[in-house]
Amino acid sequence: SSLHAQSRRSASCLPGAAAPQYSAGNMLALFFFIFLLVLVIKRKFFTEPEPSFAYSSKEYEQQQAKLAAQRGAGAGAAQEAQQPTGHPITVLFGSQTGNAEGFALRLEEEAGEHGFHAKVVDLDEYDEENELAYESVVVFVLATYGEGDPTDSATRIYDYLQSKEREATSFRDVRYTVFGLGNRQYERFNEMGYYFDRRMEELGGTRVHELGVGDDNGSLEDDFVTWKQGLWTALRRLFNEEDDSSDVIDDPQAVGLSFALPYPVQWRYEMTREGSSPDETDSYDHPSFNASRLDSKHRVVHAPITVNRELHSELSDRSCRHIEIDVSGVCLKYETGDHLGVFPENDPELVDRLLKRVGEAADSVISFRPRDERKKMPFPCPCTARTALARYTDINALPSKGAILGLASLAKNDKERRKLFTLASKEGKDTYDEEIAGARTNIVELLEEFPSVDITLAEVLELVPRLSPRYYSISSSSTTHPNSVHITVSIVTFPRRSGVGKGVTSTFLSLQKPGSRIPVFIRRSTFKMPADPGVPIIMVGPGTGLAPFRGFVQERREQLAGSVLPGPSLLLFGCRDRKVDFIYREELEKAQKDGALSNLLTAFSREQKHKVYVQNKLEEEEIASEVVELLRSKGAYFYVCGLVAMGRDVKASLQKVLGKTGMSETEAAKYITFLQHKGRYLTDLWS
Repeated sequence: SSLHAQSRRSASCLPGAAAPQYSAGNMLALFFFIFLLVLVIKRKFFTEPEPSFAYSSKEYEQQQAKLAAQRGAGAGAAQEAQQPTGHPITVLFGSQTGNAEGFALRLEEEAGEHGFHAKVVDLDEYDEENELAYESVVVFVLATYGEGDPTDSATRIYDYLQSKEREATSFRDVRYTVFGLGNRQYERFNEMGYYFDRRMEELGGTRVHELGVGDDNGSLEDDFVTWKQGLWTALRRLFNEEDDSSDVIDDPQAVGLSFALPYPVQWRYEMTREGSSPDETDSYDHPSFNASRLDSKHRVVHAPITVNRELHSELSDRSCRHIEIDVSGVCLKYETGDHLGVFPENDPELVDRLLKRVGEAADSVISFRPRDERKKMPFPCPCTARTALARYTDINALPSKGAILGLASLAKNDKERRKLFTLASKEGKDTYDEEIAGARTNIVELLEEFPSVDITLAEVLELVPRLSPRYYSISSSSTTHPNSVHITVSIVTFPRRSGVGKGVTSTFLSLQKPGSRIPVFIRRSTFKMPADPGVPIIMVGPGTGLAPFRGFVQERREQLAGSVLPGPSLLLFGCRDRKVDFIYREELEKAQKDGALSNLLTAFSREQKHKVYVQNKLEEEEIASEVVELLRSKGAYFYVCGLVAMGRDVKASLQKVLGKTGMSETEAAKYITFLQHKGRYLTDLWS
């Protein structure tokens, strides 16, 4: 440039060069040049970027033209899949709620910008025995389910890696990296991420980028963005490619609309309109529903509700429902301690608000298909617009920063566009935490707040995640009720920006009348009673944490009826007030009277000035003595079900109780670990 040329010409003024003769004009020009140089250096290296997200009108026009072209293409044939270019990498994901899948797809989208071709595969569809050892580069994106378990789709490859048949050189030609998704509230945080990262190295794999650890209790998306920035650099270095990452704006805090051009408008799907109205009665049985929503081990069935009744007294300001589902006609089998997966539908009022916002008729019939024919259908099509939003789209979820960037790329108002960019940026983290996460803002509220966002139904369906199933601990015994699954559902409400927020699934279930059919499936659990009925059990379950133990108590009653003398069973239950929310009270008291339950212990947190919880009750001398005796002398199993925080407190209390028997703090902790390894300390916790 002229500036660089002038700089080179001025080099003769440096020490050691022949001193030229200067006139007053030359001196003035020199001072002016130095002044300009100082301004350039200061602006480039010492000035904080203003969060104005300045953009050029040319860039905006280019973006809108590209968007219009893609929207137009959506009405015609599907866009032809581009021929793979660049170095191949395989992205394998194991997802339970859709977050891991979403991150995997983002890697696929961005790979081309960095010189790679990414193939994304759900682990449930991956042949690890015949493919993994021959991969050049593999990226694992793995969620951890519950207390350190693999997701349903990752279970098979997890077992494969654990097998003793694997050798230290099994994957010596494989380069790999791992991004794990977890929640720090759980004791075994991100267990699958740590395991896959360690195990691949043990089996000879070469780590090409550090393990990424995402925390859903913190800022999962920021964790992912930070990790993937280093991923592309590491992969380019691996293939001896020139690192041009400076040319690709990958950080939401970067100024300029150019960041919005590559990612948000690369729409993966197209929406077409159909002429006839579809029959959606059995859409949950449609092959594409199971293929796109669950792994091959589950089968969704449409089963009728037979009972839906309130468990709290009329004094309660909250609600908890006992729901029974008839599975006799759908061939659905379960075991005591399993989980019931439920596919809910969104609040009809929220669906109507969103349809109005995008200008779409509720009964318009659409098909929503991937542009790349190699990809699977996201949900059964054709269907109505209302069905797409009610059954298949999580419109209550917090909008991700990627989705907010997508909205920013569609905003026509400068002020709104800049605000959306700020929300998606690193420097706007506090704003996002307050206005989105803290206020529990959903996509409907966000679109209503930013009216200049020119968005279609198709773009909403792409930017918003799929509606995932919710899981409930089954509260019945499969021996007592082989044809009926019972669940215990706390109806969730919370404050949000536009008023009172409602839990999607609990609200959906609370509104179902006997005779209503809902889509459900069984998820197997390791939360099981001892194989030997003579082994004692200790159960700790406040609130709806009681659910699986209701099934356990029913099992004990069946054992008694069958002339089997079961071991002692101790239940520690907690709630606020026995007159308000002591669920299944009569049933439990009768079980104690009949001998199906040896000891019913209760903690009512609001019946006295100081609050008493189940963990406090556990530390009481008489109860502590009985628990220690059952554990150490009788080989008892110890079960905990409920909130993660409660489970953590119960474990700490048990450690204190063991400490009073002469164990040191370290010895007590090791003893609990020993129980866990032996399968005698089992938890069923949720955050």
